Amino acid sequence: MRRFLLTCLLLMLSLPLTWMLLIKASTVHPKLFHALVTFEDMNNGLHEATTEWERRADRHVDAIILGSSTGTSIDPRAFAEHGLSAFNFSSAYQPISHSRHLLNAVIDDAQPAWVFLDIFPLVWGEKELAYSARSWAATGCFRDPKLIGAQVREALSKKHVYTAALASLLPWMRSVGWIDRQGIAHPEFNYIGSGYKVTYHPALNEMHECDPVFTEFDDELCEVIAEIQTTCAKYGTELVLIEPPSLCRSEWETPACWEGIPLIQGNDWPGCRDVANFWELNHLSAAGSLSYSEWVVSQFLPLRDRSE
Repeated sequence: MRRFLLTCLLLMLSLPLTWMLLIKASTVHPKLFHALVTFEDMNNGLHEATTEWERRADRHVDAIILGSSTGTSIDPRAFAEHGLSAFNFSSAYQPISHSRHLLNAVIDDAQPAWVFLDIFPLVWGEKELAYSARSWAATGCFRDPKLIGAQVREALSKKHVYTAALASLLPWMRSVGWIDRQGIAHPEFNYIGSGYKVTYHPALNEMHECDPVFTEFDDELCEVIAEIQTTCAKYGTELVLIEPPSLCRSEWETPACWEGIPLIQGNDWPGCRDVANFWELNHLSAAGSLSYSEWVVSQFLPLRDRSE
């Protein structure tokens, strides 16, 4: 029995080393690295965004933006025009559960007055997906234990042990120079700053047919919202929900757990039915992002004024 336990212990200790050697070996060829670590489409500005955040001596901002790829369309520069600072922590396929962990990791440094949570309906049914945690781990550039912990917790909550291992190992492997490869940069994306990535995908020129989409905000997600509210309350921060605009609007009932939380309905944006504002049914073009960001801030300013 003693020998068996010792063998198990040695196996547990050797597993991280095995994974580190596997990751290191994958850097010999881009395709191998992307297969084992990043996937081909993961470099969507997170490397630049996390590098900027890590290098900031003063991380205080007035507003934090969190969400999936639809949330990346909100440009912090629209806030700056009104004397407000913001940082966008959104990323592709980022579910609300992951946004919760990221908020917990950065709110103490940021001390924001406002948190904007982008709630894209189609992600609500993807609770098992750990893509965003792997994307942050694989292409981000950070050493903050709180940010590392956010990716590990999100991965483990989705039962993705390998992603949790990547999230634990990659930041330290990069810090000691064991690995310096990143995901392939997308020419359609251009990092502007404060977490914002503008896309230069060609805009649509015609409306596509929409299939009916019905979604549900279940009790589990309501519990996540409640956790985010609790975190915000602890720091005296106001939470605002944003449903992003879409050329094909989803049908759903407003959940009871949203009661009392300000909601900005992106489908009320005047540009929501102009196909030139989109490069895909749910994603905004560069021009659409600019117009939408300005509109979001215009909807927010009355909320701010009433709270003062």
